[in-house]
Amino acid sequence: MEHSTLKKILKHQIKNQQAMFKPKASTAAQKRSKVGKLAHEGDQLDHTLAMTDSIIEMGSTSAASIQGQSETLKSTRKKIQYIQNQSLVSINQVMGLIGRAKLRNKLILAFVIAICLAVLFWGRLGSSGVPAPSLTNDSK
Repeated sequence: MEHSTLKKILKHQIKNQQAMFKPKASTAAQKRSKVGKLAHEGDQLDHTLAMTDSIIEMGSTSAASIQGQSETLKSTRKKIQYIQNQSLVSINQVMGLIGRAKLRNKLILAFVIAICLAVLFWGRLGSSGVPAPSLTNDSK
């Protein structure tokens, strides 16, 4: 055999051996597919990050809204306590006036009943034989 042919055969066998142990080279379509998959995965990650940012923003907005409502409730509670304290003072004053009016009415009623009883007893004493005092001067 000729030296050049032998050389070609050996090169061919070496290439076959190398091809068996070497990973297969990616074709352009496979590379594009991998790049496309990576790009798609990157887009999905960007979408996930955007959704996460949106959720965090909604949470921050909700927290701010709740804080505002809390401040409004505290202010309203203070106003209600102020009104309650003012109205209780007024109500206590009115109750005191009503109590005094009741006491005055009871005293007047007791005084009128006492006078009626005194007149009644005085009239009975006069008819039982004891002369009632007379206001006119009837001496005969």
